[in-house]
Amino acid sequence: MTAFSCNNTPFFSIITSARNRGPFITQLIDNVSSQTFESYEHIICDNASTDNSLEILSKLLKSNLYHRLKVVTCDRIGIAPARNTALSIAQGRYIIILDSDNMFHNQDALHDLHNFLVNNPCKALFSLSTANSSPPLNQSISDSFVRLSSYYSFIQLPGECANVIETSWLRDHPYPEIPGCITEFPTILHCSFFWPSLACVFYTPIPLQFYNTTNSHHRVSSRPVTQKCRDMVFNYWLIISKYPLLLLGYPRLFLSVLLKLFAYSFIYLYVRISPLRI
Repeated sequence: MTAFSCNNTPFFSIITSARNRGPFITQLIDNVSSQTFESYEHIICDNASTDNSLEILSKLLKSNLYHRLKVVTCDRIGIAPARNTALSIAQGRYIIILDSDNMFHNQDALHDLHNFLVNNPCKALFSLSTANSSPPLNQSISDSFVRLSSYYSFIQLPGECANVIETSWLRDHPYPEIPGCITEFPTILHCSFFWPSLACVFYTPIPLQFYNTTNSHHRVSSRPVTQKCRDMVFNYWLIISKYPLLLLGYPRLFLSVLLKLFAYSFIYLYVRISPLRI
């Protein structure tokens, strides 16, 4: 399902993968629609939702208030296939990854990003995402960007980074799809395998996005520890079995995967045999 009406090619394509986000999806779309910069399209990929997400999105598509909204569906469950599906129809020069539990800090976020990119063409921009919905630092975003000397400068940055990536580069380096893997691990692999080839990368310490904690699956989970660890072990095994040769080419990443696999396996076994159930 796709609907879009815009005469000009957008500067930004905002990509959101969403699964069972019916109670919150309108809030996210309203946040994007409030941007003062208007040369964008917002592509939401419904990732095999079983709630009323598609019904809500269908109604929004019929409204003139959301004429920059596109909706596509992806039956292959997982963040990577959902993002790749949205990427396949993106028309913007730059892709902005906006997760379904994130929002822009203010109405001028796209405006400030556009002004910077016009004067500083580059492959990617990185900024912190925070759990704090208060406005970011009282500083011009355009004046805050720092050019990174290498990919390794990026991986040493604190916190989790939201990314803005040139569309043509991302199409040449799509997110790795691992059947059965529903977590964000494919995006971690994407960062590890492909981002070292990025040139001309900038970073800003000013958060452009924040976690909508009322809508975040990261903040609260009712799953028991054993199930969480089992899922993590399963996904790490998927990574190793799918990309053994690539992992061997990145010793530090391979070691990190093995250590995490061991750690989650140990926690799972310990909790299972311990009289204490967490």
